Amino acid sequence: MRGSTQPEIVVRSDAMVAALKENPKVTVIEEESENQDDQNVARRMTENQFNANPNISVIVACNAESGLGANSYIMSSDSPVKDLSKFAIFMVDENTEVDENIKASITNESAIRGTISMGGIPDTIADMMKGMIPILTEGEIIPRIDGSIFPITADNVDEALNKQNN
Repeated sequence: MRGSTQPEIVVRSDAMVAALKENPKVTVIEEESENQDDQNVARRMTENQFNANPNISVIVACNAESGLGANSYIMSSDSPVKDLSKFAIFMVDENTEVDENIKASITNESAIRGTISMGGIPDTIADMMKGMIPILTEGEIIPRIDGSIFPITADNVDEALNKQNN
């Protein structure tokens, strides 16, 4: 699911599609959302794609709302997906609802298997400061450590949920 209403979402979507197309085992079905921040739009897109392409096994969404919307269709009684253990949704962005769905996917109560956390405002400020420190210290090079962008899967979702709740 490609986003199109914000420049950073367009760049993110383009990069995701390009990376997926590099894998010869992947058939990419692209669809651009008129509003990637509307879960109902993503749900309709998912349903329409399944009508045209019934063998979909993975959805990669450009943001949390698109992924959550796709998941709402996959988890509905209208979904053609009968074995959730063979289906996955991945996305970018993190919030408590996404983390809870990843945790639920361990027992196939959700199809959301993972996301990429882009960090929050404090992470962004910290990353900017790390880049500015060499200038402020008269050019002294300080190792740059960017820890705000990281994957969240079933393996570390409890840690992410604890971070969200604190």
